[in-house]
Amino acid sequence: MIVQKTKNCLKCFWLFSRTREEEDGVDGSYYVALKDLVDDEELVLRSVAEARVELANCRNKMLRKVNLDFDSYQEDEEDIIPKLLATLDTGSIEKLRLRATGVKPQSLSALLLSTSWSSLITLEWAWGPLTIPVCRAIADSCQSLRSLSIRFGLEPLEQIIPCLTALSPLGNQLQELALLGCGLQPKHIPQLVMHFLGPRSKLTRLSLAGCQEQENYILQAGLKHLLQAPRLPFITHLNLEACGLTLDALTLLCTNKSRLKRLSTLLILRCNLFDSSARSKLERAFGSAVVIV
Repeated sequence: MIVQKTKNCLKCFWLFSRTREEEDGVDGSYYVALKDLVDDEELVLRSVAEARVELANCRNKMLRKVNLDFDSYQEDEEDIIPKLLATLDTGSIEKLRLRATGVKPQSLSALLLSTSWSSLITLEWAWGPLTIPVCRAIADSCQSLRSLSIRFGLEPLEQIIPCLTALSPLGNQLQELALLGCGLQPKHIPQLVMHFLGPRSKLTRLSLAGCQEQENYILQAGLKHLLQAPRLPFITHLNLEACGLTLDALTLLCTNKSRLKRLSTLLILRCNLFDSSARSKLERAFGSAVVIV
């Protein structure tokens, strides 16, 4: 019966039993066996080669965090990553980070749909490829997800809205959403608002940090739509780094400060148009919440 309980129950039971052994001299050898069922809480790998070694030596581990943060993008031709994840007790994973893993989208979609991700709270995906089927699989399989961070980079720009639409079933449960380097344009903002910033949204942290390229600019027209979002007054953390905000857009942000009444952090990227008057205007409007990087 004890073996079937959750990992945390096993840990607490073992610690309690070891304390009783030390105090009362009770034979606790079988409690050590129970402890061995619970492995380290986090798995960190930096390359496909490391993942291959881990796959050869692994057993069914109960992990809270899986961090596959690769140093450089590599094609996972052998499907090492999905095979490795399939050996884990995915139902115990609370945080999953996949960065530059080169995993095949079809393999990841199949894995997401075929195993349990009931404990997954945080998913970080960096440098794709992120496809519509993967987004649908995430939405269908990760019912406990509260934090989603996606750093685009290998997807064509026209994929952004279909991907957001596929993820929209998560729109009313996410508390944190980061869309980084995804090239959001003003025409995309209404879709973002509809799916993730509606009246039933629970979002409190929103990051739309882009890149320096022109196509990643939100500009004033997009900001107008964002400021009208029903959920905006409940946002506490807003990241608008490298979103191409003009001085007019910054002025618009300041004049709508009442829509951001709970804001505790506002991240803005310093740019050529950013002068001392713009800084002063932001600081008067938002005080210590403003962080200029």
